[in-house]
Amino acid sequence: MPDIAANVNEWDTKYDWDQEGDEWSKDFGGSESMWHGCLLPRVRRFLPAAGRILELAPGFGRWTHFLRGYCRELIGIDLAPRCVEHCRKRFADDPRLRLHANDGYSLDAVEDDSIDFAFSFDSLVHAEADVIESYLNQLAKKLRAGASAFLHHSNIGVYRYYFGIVRRIPFGKDWLHETGILQTCGHWRAMSMRASKFRTLAKRAGLNCVAQEILNWRGKLLIDCVSVVRKEPPRPTDECRVWRNRWFMVEAQSLRNLSEHYAPTVTSPPRGQPSLSAEAT
Repeated sequence: MPDIAANVNEWDTKYDWDQEGDEWSKDFGGSESMWHGCLLPRVRRFLPAAGRILELAPGFGRWTHFLRGYCRELIGIDLAPRCVEHCRKRFADDPRLRLHANDGYSLDAVEDDSIDFAFSFDSLVHAEADVIESYLNQLAKKLRAGASAFLHHSNIGVYRYYFGIVRRIPFGKDWLHETGILQTCGHWRAMSMRASKFRTLAKRAGLNCVAQEILNWRGKLLIDCVSVVRKEPPRPTDECRVWRNRWFMVEAQSLRNLSEHYAPTVTSPPRGQPSLSAEAT
């Protein structure tokens, strides 16, 4: 299970970050295609009022690069000092950014009632329930009244027994996975998390979980979830809009096809500069 120590060891020491995290966007045709085609349509309604954004676990700044164009100030919190240091260098010329390393639980670097929008994608899927609970408890203090958070986390706990059986298969797992008979890879997701658990933790923290998109990731099983919480009096759990999106990877393939078909024939803008379409208006 990816506890705090395992995550620090992985992202601060073992992982080489040779593509700055962009390698995880390949299924979508790259990070720019993934941002504009997949993530921006999901978060655009939150961004006009997002004067101050909090990004949890930005890694090497894959989404920071785009988010910074929509706010007056962006605070990034990551448990890997290596990631924080890289982002400080990568965005050194952007005064809107504040970047901090934490212990994997704390948001003490953020002032209470100061955040208009919190965001995390493709990082907290490795966070177990204790981390998610801690962050939700603190987001209840850090978000302004009525502000929202968009958080991508694990739902693999639903398949705990399934993967327990898969682990005991003595041989042939690669073949079973390649032929689509079984999904044998859990992509290092946190087994203690699932969508219903998130709703419970959010309600306990005093946040209202208003929407969840339960989705697949490089396979057929719905091992991931994107949850939107709002700082307002919580409603009963059954009022949360839940969408079981079994076509997420089809969406990814479509974006990749578009990206490759309409690939530019000229050099793209430098990585250090956000595209004009990402700037706030």
